Amino acid sequence: MAYAFEKAGFKLEHEERVSRALDFPGEREMLIAVFEGGAVAMAYSRFSDEVREEANREFLESVAPYKRDASNGGVAYSLPGEFVFAVGRK
Repeated sequence: MAYAFEKAGFKLEHEERVSRALDFPGEREMLIAVFEGGAVAMAYSRFSDEVREEANREFLESVAPYKRDASNGGVAYSLPGEFVFAVGRK
């Protein structure tokens, strides 16, 4: 983070990392958040249906260790996340 701030002309004053779980009540909600509302939304919107299904399947396989039983009898997910907050001066 310090390197990125310095390259942008800032001096890093403070950096804080916060670990939090990202909880999703089901597969559909998680896939929407990750693919349709996330950093890859534009690329994902241009995928064919076949490519989207493959991406969804591969992503679900990769997060399988974070699958939990939902209270409604379905499947929920609790993905580990880390958020970085930084303050800098120019």
